Amino acid sequence: MRTFLPASRRPLTLSLLFLLSTSTAVCLGQAASSEVPVPAEVRSQAEALQRSALEGTRAYDVVRSLTVEVGPRLAGSPGDKAAVEWGLRTLKELGFSNVRAEKVTVPHWERGEESGAILAPYPQPVVLAALGGSVGTPEGGLEAEVIEVPSLDALSALDPARAQGKIVFISTRMERTKDGSGYGRAVGMRGRGPSAAAKLGAVALLIRSVGTDNYRTPHTGATRYEEGVAKIPAAALSNPDADLLSAQIATGKPVRFRLRLGARYLPDAESANVIGEIPGREKPEEIVLLGCHLDSWDLGTGAVDDAAGCAIMMEAA
Repeated sequence: MRTFLPASRRPLTLSLLFLLSTSTAVCLGQAASSEVPVPAEVRSQAEALQRSALEGTRAYDVVRSLTVEVGPRLAGSPGDKAAVEWGLRTLKELGFSNVRAEKVTVPHWERGEESGAILAPYPQPVVLAALGGSVGTPEGGLEAEVIEVPSLDALSALDPARAQGKIVFISTRMERTKDGSGYGRAVGMRGRGPSAAAKLGAVALLIRSVGTDNYRTPHTGATRYEEGVAKIPAAALSNPDADLLSAQIATGKPVRFRLRLGARYLPDAESANVIGEIPGREKPEEIVLLGCHLDSWDLGTGAVDDAAGCAIMMEAA
């Protein structure tokens, strides 16, 4: 996926203001510990920044506008084109100068229709989503026995004979942590899992969604295929459906699964980076660059990833 980089040429006074807001915290900390007086001008600027922040911003309105008026913005899709138009209009409304779109070429992947079902020993439909960039299944889908491994490392150590001709299911559960480390430990199966399974002769990969929720809402996200390795279909099960699949495998009976993914790559598409500037008064040749990515995945409206980032960028500028 590409990244949009709305640029901002900042006045020297604004650049200094941001520096002062950071250094003020250091100065105030020093004042508390060593009684070094804080210059009145610095204190006044810090208090003004504090009041401004407490009064609120337009950031929420920007997020609401992008998610409600445009919605999903998968690269190369009609939503992507609408997002570029939204970006041009919004930056102009916010007073940016030299607002423009610079054309770029982007990969164009589409999800298509998708479904999954446990066929045996206890037939049940499941909720899943193709991983971003996955290849599709044959038109009628594919059916195979499922084997479960607890992690990507366990998959790498697996005897290829166990995976040959089967669907591999990686059941790693993401841990809820405050620092994001749980995500970091779990997400590798999404990016590297399909090729790791393909090397062992698997026909498809299923993973537990990389998330800590317990809703029947599967999480997508990008996967990558290694050069020279067969590309196999890959999808994420919602957490409850991953639990269901694990429970059926735990019975010791062979578990057979049907997977249908309509995912495919279309020819590369034209998109654009949306750029706006705030020309500096004293040193316009010096640039402070702020950016966000305007596109999003297709299963939601991209509020956190990355409408919120766009709103923060626009407000900071």
